[in-house]
Amino acid sequence: MSGRKIVFLDMDGVMNDVSWRSQASLIYDNECSIEVGEIALPEDENTKFDSFEFDKRSVSPSNVFNLYMMDKDLRVLDKELRGSFEIVISSSWRRWRSVEEMQEILQSAFPPFKNKVVDRIFIPTSAPEDRGKFVADWIEEHLDLSVDKYVILDDIPFQGFESMNFVQTSDFDGGFTYQKMMEAIKFLR
Repeated sequence: MSGRKIVFLDMDGVMNDVSWRSQASLIYDNECSIEVGEIALPEDENTKFDSFEFDKRSVSPSNVFNLYMMDKDLRVLDKELRGSFEIVISSSWRRWRSVEEMQEILQSAFPPFKNKVVDRIFIPTSAPEDRGKFVADWIEEHLDLSVDKYVILDDIPFQGFESMNFVQTSDFDGGFTYQKMMEAIKFLR
């Protein structure tokens, strides 16, 4: 019996991209669904958000569709695969959204999407160069899950994972495109 498959999922630059955010902000008249003023930022962080940051409507339906199709393709390729993959949020969105909210955000972008968001991983903004270490630590801390295969989807490189279990997307090139989906499938087969 094979172990679980995990997708470590970033949001900005993966599930949304510059083109979609521009279109969505016009569609929704630049109206934001999250009150940024109510977000408690860490004292050492003075981040300014654009009006669409962390807004569920900034998530591209086509990019969530590609996650959905990756699940379908994996099920066709591997007849023994029961619950294709689960998602661990490795995005800054995890600081302001619960696991349940992240599940709802992905499903609201593409309702047939049913893959389960199972956790959020804490990666301090003060240590972006250690992002890969935090993924490795998460896998080590969750040995009980029997993680068999995983892939990291992010637009920022993970030190130590440049050619292994990592698919780099681009905020300026569509995020999680069909081509990136095909790259990711190779790590989960």
